[in-house]
Amino acid sequence: MNKGQKIIERINSMPKTWWSDSAIMTHFFNSLSVLLPVGEAFFIKSVKHYEKEITKKSLLQDVRLFLNQEAQHNKEHGAWYNGMIRSQGYDLFSVGKTFKLFMGYGEKHLLPLHLLAFTVASEHVTAVLARVVLNNPKWLSGASEEYRRIWLWHAYEELEHKSVAFDLYQYVGGSYLLRILAFLQTSFLFPLFVG
Repeated sequence: MNKGQKIIERINSMPKTWWSDSAIMTHFFNSLSVLLPVGEAFFIKSVKHYEKEITKKSLLQDVRLFLNQEAQHNKEHGAWYNGMIRSQGYDLFSVGKTFKLFMGYGEKHLLPLHLLAFTVASEHVTAVLARVVLNNPKWLSGASEEYRRIWLWHAYEELEHKSVAFDLYQYVGGSYLLRILAFLQTSFLFPLFVG
């Protein structure tokens, strides 16, 4: 059996409703996965914009780890996970279209510091969600093993780099007010896009 046949066999063996026959939990996590590649590409751009300005060695190392981990998340969700659910008949383009347009508008019209503030807010939300998932086994207790593994891996890495964007934001002189405004907007919009 060649590699292509193994991949097709693996896709065909994955259940469409992979969370203990709960369509709600399956769709919640699938929605997150659809949004992640767009969000992570945004995070990478907003942090990378300031990479050359960093003279503090420990922060530069943290930023490079952050960029590496976010690129890996983008790859895993964009290729493997989203490829899996796309092959099961989900129209990922329609699901992610509004979010992609919204993020593209922000990238085009906002200042780099504003984009970094939104990254800080989003990373805070994902760190909180990661902690909830890791501290309460019920969140993934019904998940099939392949999906459970990818979410646990992602949650651990989110916690590992949870403060990097914030540290960079402070380093480049971001204000408290802008950070709070970005957090309020993110707290409002994140559930809407996942929903």
